[in-house]
Amino acid sequence: NAEYMGEEKEKHKGFEQKLQENEKSLKRKVNQLERNLEQLTTLYAQLASQRQMHIISEKKLERRNEKIKSLEKALIETRKLVLSYKTKCDYLKAFIMNNSCLLYTSPSPRDS
Repeated sequence: NAEYMGEEKEKHKGFEQKLQENEKSLKRKVNQLERNLEQLTTLYAQLASQRQMHIISEKKLERRNEKIKSLEKALIETRKLVLSYKTKCDYLKAFIMNNSCLLYTSPSPRDS
């Protein structure tokens, strides 16, 4: 019976040593996982910040594109208006050229 108790104590010591080794291994794993979590959290914050900057840039680009479209429409309208004025000017020039009357007077005897 004493022999049996000695064997059991040895088994128990071995079991405790294994538990301590497993516990140390688990603690290392937990520490590694905690470091990984910290790194992932930092990376997530960076990505979220970059995403926010990207969204802001997209909004600025959209506003710029809208402004460009607006300016292009205004340019088209201005070109139409200029063409209309040019046509009117050409019409007026032709009218003046065709309807002007130059008075011709014969030279006076004093001019000779």
